[in-house]
Amino acid sequence: MFAGGRDTSTVINELVAGVGWIDATRINLYFCSLMHSEEDYRALVIAVGLEMAATVLRRLGDAVVLNLEGGDPNQLALIESDAFFLSMLRQDRSWTALRRGSRHFRYVPLVETSDAANSFSMVVDLPSADNRYRVDFDFTKDRLIRDRFAVLIGRNGAGKSQLLLSIIEGLANSNIHLVPRRQKVRFKHDDEGTQKFGAPKFSRIVAFTSTPSDAYPSQIDPWLGIDYQYFSMTQRAQSHFDSLTISLIDCLRDDFRSTFPNIGVSISPSTTTGGRIALLGHILGPLGLWDSLYLPLKTNSESRPYTDFTWNERGYVKVGRRYGEQANLRFYRQIDLTAAPVIFDRSRFEPRHLSSGETAMFRFAAQATAAAENGTLFLFDEPETHLHPHYVSEFVEILHLLLTATKSVAIAATHSAYLVREAPSQRVRVLSVDDRIVSISRPRLQTFGASIDSISKAVFADLEISHQYQTTLQRWVDTLPVDIQIEAVIAEFGEDMNSETLSLVRRLLNTRQRGVGA
Repeated sequence: MFAGGRDTSTVINELVAGVGWIDATRINLYFCSLMHSEEDYRALVIAVGLEMAATVLRRLGDAVVLNLEGGDPNQLALIESDAFFLSMLRQDRSWTALRRGSRHFRYVPLVETSDAANSFSMVVDLPSADNRYRVDFDFTKDRLIRDRFAVLIGRNGAGKSQLLLSIIEGLANSNIHLVPRRQKVRFKHDDEGTQKFGAPKFSRIVAFTSTPSDAYPSQIDPWLGIDYQYFSMTQRAQSHFDSLTISLIDCLRDDFRSTFPNIGVSISPSTTTGGRIALLGHILGPLGLWDSLYLPLKTNSESRPYTDFTWNERGYVKVGRRYGEQANLRFYRQIDLTAAPVIFDRSRFEPRHLSSGETAMFRFAAQATAAAENGTLFLFDEPETHLHPHYVSEFVEILHLLLTATKSVAIAATHSAYLVREAPSQRVRVLSVDDRIVSISRPRLQTFGASIDSISKAVFADLEISHQYQTTLQRWVDTLPVDIQIEAVIAEFGEDMNSETLSLVRRLLNTRQRGVGA
């Protein structure tokens, strides 16, 4: 596409008239280009190699390369223009090419994994201990309970986050240094029943963290050998766009490539429900969020035909609206990617205020659905941090639906017994460091569905050690009514307490009630 709005074929014919061809670097007009589909980028890199493909695309002003590397401000302005959006991004495949084409800029072609549920183990040295960490992840198929979700639990400083970072580091083909170490990460994985040395295969790695201070990279260049995407469960920003809004648009416009299995009560591989939007609707529906979800529109007159309601001088449109081809393009162009979507409260005719837990759940569901490919590895670092204990179960249920539909797996690092309760013991590993010696073990009891007290006692052996915060909580519990139940405490104070604090309050209440009854 050339600046000035002239027809591309006309301009090209004029440039090559009488000569047959022209070096793109000698064209004095500003222009940009975009390949038709994500698969075209993959095919080009495989055909001519990464270096040649990058050179060709760079000379052609390719929009994917411009977004990745930057470039002439005039070219960058061109790919942000209405003309580019309404012509070059006419088809949804082109949108996906713009958003995902760069994942194929790699020396070794991306391996698409149909199912990530293969068990693997790893050996790694970490700064938190003098001996090496040896940990296995069991994703053996289990028809009765969740078989795609593994948990690492341990106290702060046990090396949980460093293990997740080491997985990312070890899966890259090139040297990526995320954790100080003396030796490279070593893997062994299951390959159709045979143990083989080498890293397990995943289509991509998606990391979620709850705190902005985490050491996870916001992005990793694809030519380093890993298809990686990072999300914060609490922060809005993804570049200058709202990360939640852009994820919803990705779901809408990348709704054609994959059909996911039915994720109702029984999962039948032969039955499909459609693409990402159907999957997202299934996930958000039970939370009461899907039917009231609206996207923000730009604050101009062109957005009025698409406005379902107006709030604070901004129009909003319900997710899932469809129009004719041209109207659909103009509609997408009027969505404000820098503003946040809202959940509309019909009873009050205004956006509904979401709790921090609801916000985290909503953000996770949309971002994970947009990012997932079949065979994805999801990594979560303390996802329960901003979740009310009730939402921990909801979070894992959402995750279970997503993992099953996309044949993916997940590993979560946590210090919460509430999260451990959602996984069977064969997929839970307890990390403890004593005198700089790490030990990694499987819980002694079946954790799936067990009580919080039982899990805490099995995982943390020193529950009897008194700390100042325990004394403070004991004094506070003593002021509560004698017959109060933990459910009442959660309802009133759950937003102000983390899961571990509520677990301790539960034990203190039980101890007091046993004393009263004696």
